[in-house]
Amino acid sequence: MTTKNYMLEPFQDFEFALCDGIEMMKTLPESSVDLVFFDPPYAGIKRDYGKMTESEWLKMMDRATEAAKRILKLSGSMIAVIQPTSEESGRIYPAVFEFIGFWADTWNLVQDLYWWNCCMLPTGNCTQKGLLALLS
Repeated sequence: MTTKNYMLEPFQDFEFALCDGIEMMKTLPESSVDLVFFDPPYAGIKRDYGKMTESEWLKMMDRATEAAKRILKLSGSMIAVIQPTSEESGRIYPAVFEFIGFWADTWNLVQDLYWWNCCMLPTGNCTQKGLLALLS
């Protein structure tokens, strides 16, 4: 595992790790972390590291959430950047909603955040250049 400490004035010392986050969380004590933030890979999209099925994605997310729940303080937060669809796949992945539904019921999901990315409309026929022309 590669780690590096950063001093961000006037904040305290932070440690960042380049590693398998789920495995790293297993090494941390219970109730010791204020924030767990992760931006997991998307299911069904081929990347340099491979392509996950929806089932593999859901298993990974459940393992990550279980690990995060164990290490978070009672006042802690978990943020996961997830998206149910992608331009490459062109369809909605139900596994994302299954994940949200399960953990909302199991762990008292307090809120989620949705935003509209105006640079990436959910259609293959619109481009950022075309959008800018519409807004001009």
